[in-house]
Amino acid sequence: MHRLMRLSARALRGSSLVLAAAAACLALAGGSSAAASSGGGETSFDGSGTVLVRRGDGSPAELVIRNFSTSGFSVRWASNAIPVAFCTIQANRPSTVSAEQFRGAVRAAAEMWNNIEAAVGVRYVGDCLSQRVDFDDNVNEIGWDDARNLVSGTQAGVTQGSWFTTLGRRDFVEADVVLDSRLSVPEVCMRTVVAHEMGHAIGFGHSDSRADLMYPSFTSSDLSTCRPTASDEEAQWLANLYGPNRRPSVTPPGDRMVQAGAPVILSVLAADPEGDAMTFAWSQVSGTPTALNGNGNTVSLTAPASGTVTLEVSAFDRYLHRSTARVTLTATDQAPDAVPGPPSLQSILANRSRTASTLKWSLVDGAQSHEFCVTLGATATCTAQATPSADVGWATSLSSGGQADERTVLALDMRTTGMRACNTRGCSTAGIGPLMGGFRWTNWGVSYDVVAMALDVAGTPLRFTIGGAVNLGDSPRRFAVYTGPEDDPQRTLVRDCGILDPGQSCIGFLGSGDNGHGELVVVASSAPGTPEAVHRVRVR
Repeated sequence: MHRLMRLSARALRGSSLVLAAAAACLALAGGSSAAASSGGGETSFDGSGTVLVRRGDGSPAELVIRNFSTSGFSVRWASNAIPVAFCTIQANRPSTVSAEQFRGAVRAAAEMWNNIEAAVGVRYVGDCLSQRVDFDDNVNEIGWDDARNLVSGTQAGVTQGSWFTTLGRRDFVEADVVLDSRLSVPEVCMRTVVAHEMGHAIGFGHSDSRADLMYPSFTSSDLSTCRPTASDEEAQWLANLYGPNRRPSVTPPGDRMVQAGAPVILSVLAADPEGDAMTFAWSQVSGTPTALNGNGNTVSLTAPASGTVTLEVSAFDRYLHRSTARVTLTATDQAPDAVPGPPSLQSILANRSRTASTLKWSLVDGAQSHEFCVTLGATATCTAQATPSADVGWATSLSSGGQADERTVLALDMRTTGMRACNTRGCSTAGIGPLMGGFRWTNWGVSYDVVAMALDVAGTPLRFTIGGAVNLGDSPRRFAVYTGPEDDPQRTLVRDCGILDPGQSCIGFLGSGDNGHGELVVVASSAPGTPEAVHRVRVR
């Protein structure tokens, strides 16, 4: 027997709009008790509106698995509300479910939905501050029924959501899940209930396919029907609803020998296909417990006195899609045979606060520490770095002068950069870095860094010319990179960068097969209503 979902309508506080609130229920067939038991009865989920069927060829019908959509519109979370945060309420939890089992079920459900490559994510934030589910507090809560008897009859759970309707689109405001406080089913079935209800809370209705998580029922005595994982078709449906978004990729640093008791710095390369910002989490999965100091894609630690340590790093995009990599460190008492080789320059990007450019070099096997070297004239200064990266900390600043739209040629404080890799044997030569210099023109709101570099391989015709800019200001600017001789410094266009938004960078490259390599690299910058600034940097 199937129990239909309860429907209600209520006004959102502070708004004249009346919102529909729909309940997605888990109803228990064949019994008078509201509590599901492990005796093996068929357990039924009942949705709002009809359960739509697939076409004869087995493909999903156009509206299949559509939740809260009796009038034809799906409900989803707006992009500024994603990832969707849920918390748990422990009050009235049945004795058959421990607090950690409940948290684990919600955490696992969130990770399962986040494993689908769609532009939506779920974040479990731990236990709520409140002691009961409130449908009007703009907090997405997952809890247990109380004296209000929100879960009635043979239901085992109810999901209730509210939304705004604007321009033919429905966006969730809040979604809450209430579970029967007498729920008693095998743990895998309890996890299925939580994953199913969370599916409703991100936009799913019911499916007619037994293979789907959102199928209306399962049999607790047949654990093969308790599958807390979305099917491939449901994964595709979620990507269609929110749009696709791929997980990041992570390149591990590779297993290695490390000096026993010595400081170790590891870094991973990670990339996001859509260019989303990433966060990182480092953890230890085996070996003698070791304190980890994670800093983005880099971690520092002290090598164990003996044995091995295995670490895991996870990279997350804004939707909490996760990719992981592992590295095993094996401690040795044998001193390094030689100093490490020099690192290679990998990237030049704006730092997170957009106050400077960050230069990053590669990690080198055998390196235990790093030094950032800056050369001005004949003087070189090297400073220890926690990671093989450093910010450009110098700039040429102007506070006045200049006319809007006039062209000004300005010299910059350009310095040669490099990164050394070190161990107990000593330090490498500095890995080659570019000439770097910053330009700040405060009364025009102009702020950017300039990059210039030449690499000529002695005894060969190989020549390389590099130039670019990093826009650190608050407004877009146009940049172009040239190279040429003293009498015609802008003879060869290396790259027209176009308009760079704040925080964006552009690097131009002239290879050995190209003509026009000059003694100077020129970076020109302009924006409407501000002076055009031209910087000439000698690289040869």
